Amino acid sequence: MDVLHIIHQFPPESRGGSESYLFDVAQRQRARGLDVAVLSGSKHCRERVLVEPDLVEGLPVHRLHRDDLYFDHHAKMWHPQVEATFAELLQQWRPKLVHVHHWVRLTCNLVEICARYGIPAVVTLHDYYTSCPRAFRRREGDEACRRPISAASCGDCVPRYGHESAAEIGAGIELFRDHYRAELSLAHAVFVAVGSTADLLAGVTGVPRDRYAVLPLGYRPRFAGQPKLMAPASGERWRFAFWGGVGRHKGVDVLVRAFRLLQAQRPGRAELHVLGGAESDAFGTELRKLAEGLPVTFHGAFDAAQLRMAAPHVGVFPSTCIETFGLVLDECFELGLPCITSDLG
Repeated sequence: MDVLHIIHQFPPESRGGSESYLFDVAQRQRARGLDVAVLSGSKHCRERVLVEPDLVEGLPVHRLHRDDLYFDHHAKMWHPQVEATFAELLQQWRPKLVHVHHWVRLTCNLVEICARYGIPAVVTLHDYYTSCPRAFRRREGDEACRRPISAASCGDCVPRYGHESAAEIGAGIELFRDHYRAELSLAHAVFVAVGSTADLLAGVTGVPRDRYAVLPLGYRPRFAGQPKLMAPASGERWRFAFWGGVGRHKGVDVLVRAFRLLQAQRPGRAELHVLGGAESDAFGTELRKLAEGLPVTFHGAFDAAQLRMAAPHVGVFPSTCIETFGLVLDECFELGLPCITSDLG
């Protein structure tokens, strides 16, 4: 095997920006004759740790399921059976390069395991997980956080089960920080998509700024050869749209509330389309309740053709977390659309 990519989730289970980017990169590598595969985490646990082989549009994908619950929790970052399983896979596949895109739902020492077997590993940081036990640098109460990662900074915000002492919480935060400092120090290269991400990470983790290399994410045009979308005709309802992963940190609930205000002020002048799967059934139900009585359409999972068919006039991406990079903006620009975003990231 030439390249093994590792990510926390992958289609068809999830279709977020990092998954889309990885899929494009892997397909381009395969087109150049490289032997490429993906090892992905999963949202779904099993009775025991196991790896299920899959094929996604010809790309070999190996989906690893953990055997526990609440496995996104920072306190469960290390998993001994996942470590042993990954070590066995490395010895079996012997990839020439491992590209780590995420650790969540897997185990926190992926780069260290590669180093143990003399396999070079590089890292692309798609979010702020390595600097934040909540993953997105978004504190309770919606504050976008730029505090250094430490027990003092994070102790009142970090997710918890409810039974831990303050000392245990503090030790867990320090362990989380030290583990990812070690992972980034062992990687042959650490990539970020924009310089602002490197600046923030260097300021909050203690990992020097020169450890991060800026490498813009490759964008494969989704609508090559197709005309740009049309502006609304006179008297036509404006179609606002959000697309991507429908999570709370992406501000979709904020968007629906804002759209209700717009409808009250300009009734019948606009409609809203939300394309993408909700992060949970509970959040999906919450959004539908917020949208009751409004011209809001929830499309669910989608592809580029379905996005174009929705024919939005404006893209709206009101993230409440500090974003690193948004492929949705590239899609907006390719479609010829204006877009509205938050000022974070």
